[in-house]
Amino acid sequence: MQTPYHIRKAQSREFEAIGNLMVRVYSQLDGFPKSHEQPNYYKMLAQVGEFSLKSRTEILVAISPENQLAGAVVYFGDMQFYGSGGTATQ
Repeated sequence: MQTPYHIRKAQSREFEAIGNLMVRVYSQLDGFPKSHEQPNYYKMLAQVGEFSLKSRTEILVAISPENQLAGAVVYFGDMQFYGSGGTATQ
């Protein structure tokens, strides 16, 4: 029987690894702008830990049965803190 993944709030010591993961994943999405097209967005992804300082914002991680970072999501309770400059805040 396989042990399930564990979902929890990210710890500050994980922020750099989470940022690296997000940059790697987003840069591989078909049709998504590349880092040279939106360098500020990728900088924001790399520094994802800064979102934890925003009101009503949480960074959650999925930890594998082997205790490895398997995924992450940033939850924005208020989209004004997303900072995309696009329609996501509307």
